[in-house]
Amino acid sequence: MKRSFALYGLITVFVLINVVIWPSCVIAAPSFTSLGRIMVDGLRTPGAMDIDGAGNLYVVNSRGGEVFKLDCYGNLKGVFDLGGTGGGLAVNDDGTILYVARQHDVVMADAQSGTVLGLFTGGAMAAGVEFSGVGALDVDAFGNVFAADNIMMLVKVYSASGNFINQFGGNGKAAGQFMRIGGMAIDPSGRVVVADSSSPTTDNGKIHVFTLNSDLSVASVVAYANTSSVNFGTPPMVSPRGLSFDGQGRGYFLEFFRTSIRVTDANFRYVGTSSTSVPIGYQVGQLANIIDSAYDTVNNRLFVSCDTLRIEVFGIDGGQNPDPPVSNQAPGSATPVSPINSTLIASATPDLVFTNAEDPDGDDLTYQVVVKQGDTVAFETTVAGSDSGETTVAVTSALAENESFTWTVQAFDAELSSDVSDAAA
Repeated sequence: MKRSFALYGLITVFVLINVVIWPSCVIAAPSFTSLGRIMVDGLRTPGAMDIDGAGNLYVVNSRGGEVFKLDCYGNLKGVFDLGGTGGGLAVNDDGTILYVARQHDVVMADAQSGTVLGLFTGGAMAAGVEFSGVGALDVDAFGNVFAADNIMMLVKVYSASGNFINQFGGNGKAAGQFMRIGGMAIDPSGRVVVADSSSPTTDNGKIHVFTLNSDLSVASVVAYANTSSVNFGTPPMVSPRGLSFDGQGRGYFLEFFRTSIRVTDANFRYVGTSSTSVPIGYQVGQLANIIDSAYDTVNNRLFVSCDTLRIEVFGIDGGQNPDPPVSNQAPGSATPVSPINSTLIASATPDLVFTNAEDPDGDDLTYQVVVKQGDTVAFETTVAGSDSGETTVAVTSALAENESFTWTVQAFDAELSSDVSDAAA
């Protein structure tokens, strides 16, 4: 008994060391403000979503299997035909590799071009079958990929290159076991959070929180009942899915049947719900048939996919859509000042003077000056200048005597150019 007791005590200490305890402070309920919606031609049934470190949003079309990539301003950047089911999608933080759930496997693709890089391997359930049924996906801070198998009730762990590492979970009602996986995500502290969306009264409706060791084995697991008002408010949370976390560690749990979003603090204590400020419906800023969520930590925005052609966007605690960059404008034209109007000059290497162009963006400018005899270039140079005042350019190659010449000037910024000036004789 002493030996068993000592071992039990050791395990208890080990678990406590590995449990992440966030600072004890009161975290207020988040405010939800509608920032509009995203609707894209061809995106009929938005499903699983994720956001990379640059703020690009990736979403699977559950009906067609394509992945739509949008930048942080909502502009469509690409459509990748990857055969996704809509049940799972993840992208690594630097936006280079995209992971998409198919029925029995996970495909890896280049997140810039959509080119397929390969499939997950090494954890096959049967010959040629890596998963019985792939669900939610997520990527941790080290690039490891976590994939839920919704049939076998497992969470399987793979390297960034798709090689099997470990698995945990299983069918059952104990902490760390599942009856129906509704969603999965990794919180900011690296814990794996799995929502069991089975009945909270007759089955195993819980939120399971796994703390992992460095080798990605399970160090500890804590399960919070969906019926707990302390953890998820009232009435009891039913069928949670679409998990995501903000920068404070607050968890956002989509509740499909009540069309609401339950919010917890970083220690999974209830802090609020969207139902007090976000109505049910199909207008902008309303929710219905909610599927998944993704949190933009840079701009404090929550994206919620609805299977009715749309993604609703909410600012959290004052979060706003980023202002799109101002398009560069071309500089105005420079104007020759001297010599002009068929002026007779006494030097074969004259000074050419022009009025500088005005640039509406205040960009640094360069000027290309060209001297021609007929159609032949006799002298050409590029000089730095400003967007005000005048610039003088010395012709350094002697021009032929008793001949007529014309000259022009053109302004350039880093991207665009002005019109070429009228030719001065």
